[in-house]
Amino acid sequence: MTPRRPAHWMERFASGALFCLAAATARAQGADSAMARVERLAIAGDRATARGIADSLLSALSSTSPTYVDALYWRAFTSSNAADAERDYLRLSVEFPLSPRAPDALLALAQLEYARGDRGAARRRFDRLLRDYPTGRHLARASYWSARLALEEGDRTAACAALTTARRAASADDV
Repeated sequence: MTPRRPAHWMERFASGALFCLAAATARAQGADSAMARVERLAIAGDRATARGIADSLLSALSSTSPTYVDALYWRAFTSSNAADAERDYLRLSVEFPLSPRAPDALLALAQLEYARGDRGAARRRFDRLLRDYPTGRHLARASYWSARLALEEGDRTAACAALTTARRAASADDV
């Protein structure tokens, strides 16, 4: 019987580790590629197909994956009804508040509440968005809607402050 060499064990371990790393990298690249496809389909108007892919990604990915949050956002965005969209946007904003998608989710939630006629909840959501995320591309829109709802409630001071913020934050593309 010949003794095993320690180097042989180390070689097997190293090759196994490299294999696992390569497989994880391939899965991540596949998920990123699928996510890019979901976004393209959603923007092109093929919401049903985009939602199906986003659903599949959510089933396959760990909730700790950065792609998971994007899949959750796009599933909400492509939802065929407001209740499903609201559920996913709310989950994103609560479970992943540090995600770059969280402000977009809060903005969408506020818009859903406004469309439903719940102006008080919409204003609170817009104000929360402005308080929790004071910078970003959402600032002008959220400030405008907060101001509009403040005016409806007769809160001129808050409305003027929000309109001032909206004016400062608005870019030429927003007008």
